[in-house]
Formats: sequence, C-alpha cells, structure tokens
Amino acid sequence: MEKINIECDKLIEPKIVQHLGKSVRYGWPTYLEIADSGGFYNFDFLLDNEAFQHLNNNEYNVYIWPYLPNPTTYFEQANALFNVKETNSIRKFVYNGGGFIGTCYGAYAASSGFIIPGVFNSLRLAYNPSLPRIFPGASLSISDSLMTVDFRVFKELIQVTNKIVKPEHQLFYSINGTIPDFFKSPIFIWAGKNTEILTVFDGFKTFLGDPINNSYTEKILAGKPGFINSKFGNGEVIIFSSHPDFVNNITPLFSGDIKWEGDRYYGRRVIFNSFFYVTSKKNTKPDFSFVSNETFINLVINKTKDLQINNESNNQFSEIISDMNELFIKFKNLNDTLTNVIELFIPFLDESKLFPDTYRFFVYSSLLTDILKNYINNTRSSLNKLDKIIPMISGYNESMLDDVEMLKKDMKNRINNANELTDNAILVAQKIEDILKSDKINLLQKIDLLTERRDLLSNFEIELKYIPQLFFCSEKVLRNFWYKYEAYIAIN
Repeated sequence: MEKINIECDKLIEPKIVQHLGKSVRYGWPTYLEIADSGGFYNFDFLLDNEAFQHLNNNEYNVYIWPYLPNPTTYFEQANALFNVKETNSIRKFVYNGGGFIGTCYGAYAASSGFIIPGVFNSLRLAYNPSLPRIFPGASLSISDSLMTVDFRVFKELIQVTNKIVKPEHQLFYSINGTIPDFFKSPIFIWAGKNTEILTVFDGFKTFLGDPINNSYTEKILAGKPGFINSKFGNGEVIIFSSHPDFVNNITPLFSGDIKWEGDRYYGRRVIFNSFFYVTSKKNTKPDFSFVSNETFINLVINKTKDLQINNESNNQFSEIISDMNELFIKFKNLNDTLTNVIELFIPFLDESKLFPDTYRFFVYSSLLTDILKNYINNTRSSLNKLDKIIPMISGYNESMLDDVEMLKKDMKNRINNANELTDNAILVAQKIEDILKSDKINLLQKIDLLTERRDLLSNFEIELKYIPQLFFCSEKVLRNFWYKYEAYIAIN
C-alpha cells in the first residue's frame, strides 16, 4: 500500500514545420506522408527566407530538415546554410525549446560541420547556444558533433543495420535490438559532451541481399553512429546519418527496383517517437486527478456509442468545394499533359548525360500531381462531413460558427495561392510539350528544357504549403466539432 512514485515524459502535441528551401526540394515529400499516416495534422512548410519571418515557438515546436535529393545544385546547398538570418532563426527556435529532426543532409546541417580549418568556431557556437551567427557558416551548429564525407562509400545506396546502444532511450519505444536501414549520407565521426550516440552501424549489404563487396566501406562505416541525440539550450535535437524516413516510404525516384524486406512500420515508428521525444516535457510526475471511475466511463460510452452524423446540410462550404472542384479539374488536365510530356521525352533519355536527371523532374511532377489530387478529394470529404455536423452543434454552441468562418477564410487564401501555382505549372508544361513536339530540337531548346523542368517542379513543391494543409485544417475542425458534440451528449 506504499505510494507509487512514477516519473514520465508528458506528451505535447507536435506542431511540425519542415524546411522546404531549394536545397531540399525536388525530393519526395517523405515526412509529410509519415506525419499524415500518424494523424499529425499540425504540419506546415517554410520556403527559403520564410523561417526568419515565421518560425516561432508559439505556432511550432518541431523543425524538420530532410535529406538532399539528387538534382540539387551546390549553390542551392550552400545558400541554404549561408543565410545568416535563416540559420539564426532556427538556432533561436531550438535554443528556446523547439525540437529539431534532421536526416542525412539535415543531420549535417544540424551538426557543427566537417573536420576542417575553422571547425572550432562552429563548435564554439554549438557550446554557446545564445550566441547568434555573425558570419555565414556551413552548418547550424546546434549539435556538437562532426561529420565527414568519403565519396568511395557513396557510390550506391546500401542497406545497413543500426545496432541500438541506448535501448532505454524513448526513441526506441516498441523497437528492439537492431534496425535495418538505408545509408548514403555523411558519416558521424565525433560526438561531444552534449551529444548521446543512440545507434551504431553494424552490418552492410546490397538490396539484393548480398554482402557488400567492398571491405573499405565496411571499414569506414563499422561502429560509426547512425542516430544521435544532442542538447542545444532548452531544445532537443534528433539527427539520423541513415534514412529511417525512407523505410516504408521509398521514393520512386530511386534508380533500380528497391524492395524493403524489414519491419514494415519501423521507419514511421522511429519518426513518430522522434516527434514525441523532441516535444515532450521530460521527467514529470503524472497527474491522475483527471481519472474517472469505471461507472462514469461506461455511462459516457453508452450515451455516445450510437451517435451518427445526420444527413442535413447547410451548404456552408459550397463555394469552397466549388473552387476545389475547379482546382481538381486543372490537376486532371495537367496530369494528361504531363503524361504526354513523359512519352515525348523518352527518345531523348540516351542522348545526353543531362537528360536522365531531367526525366526525373517530369516523373516526379506527375507523381506529385496524384498526391495533390488525393488531398483535394480528402478535403472535400472532410468538408461534406463538417457541413452535416454544423447544424447538430450550432443549437447549443454558436461560438463554433466563428471557427467555421475562420476556416473558410484560411481555405480561400490557400486555394487562391494553389490556383496561381497550378496556372503557372500548366503554362510551363505546355511550353515543354511544344518544345518536345518540334521536328528537331536545337541546343537552345535543350537548355530551355533543363531550365523549365525546374520551374515546373518548383510549382508543385510549393503547393505542398497549401493543398495538404487544406485537408489538415478542415479535418482538425471536423474532429474538434465532433468531440465537442460527443461531450455535450455525454454530459447532458
């Protein structure tokens, strides 16, 4: 009968924002899909120069910096980290308690850079979180860890095994032993006093299941950290040298037929745990005052188990749904154009080393079109349900109608932005189609193709800021209204 003393981490709802600068565009929206699959609907994107304006600890509590996709230029890579205002805004966000999650390039961005002359200044910034960066630098310096690149190791994407060395860490809740993973990224080679190594590499093979025929690769990677956890001011930093974000979310842009044979849900589980870990309040005593007795719980269940959404509708969102229908038709027509562009482009794939990468942009644009159309359909479904719930709750809670008006205003702004981007994409796609239909493509037209395919994809990438959020914001209001309706029925 002694009093039980329990300490735990109090979970806080993750409010996620992802870096969508040019250095990480042209890559699969992996973290978006992972967050969506777990119901993390507070998810947004910040473009280059937007962190300085919008990143704050009230609206967000997790900042994600993802991997570096193939078509990124060296200028885009350097520009993202050399922007002093942007890097200082991220440093300030983490210092004040925000979480940071980075993969591959994102791991390097968070680290104190490579072992090169001048690295001690980067470490100085890592050990003095309140110091702003005065001069441009090659990393954020929010982790006192150092990395290196050995290009002899990075010829092919390989499968590695992450051996867990800190099984008690919250990152590994419901995960045991070793973790198969992807690797083609910078290597951690040093960790300071504020960094905890969570996994090390132990085991390497190709995706055909064969051992790596390169003893040098094993020699370099064996025992090197895979996952690490750093402290920076009041913030937590989780960074991955490998790619748990790829597992269960393998981008179709990888060359070859890669099949994942490991734990189907491990990758998402690791990322979910990361979201919760970097946002939770550590070592708190649980509050049991909210616990109700079994009789009350059963009473609530009995009153609410048969609740259903009625068939009435007040057409609150008719204008929004009409706008979304028009946007969906635009995407459908654009997808037809992109399908034609891909077919027209196939004869040029072997003509130059430049063209295979160009082809990636067209395939990726087509795939993103499908993703965005799916989000539009999901949003329409949420709005239709919400339209039927509003009459059920307006009778006893008129203030919730203000939330409806705010939602409509927010959605209208997002649709307007999405329309502008889609119109631009249509013009670019039609221009590319006209070039490819030419009897003979000259050098200037080929250069034009290389330029236009980036503009085409750029429009789609930026739409991730608007179209998925249409669904997220409508679904959050829908759930909020329904839960409040259930509570009203249960109490009365």
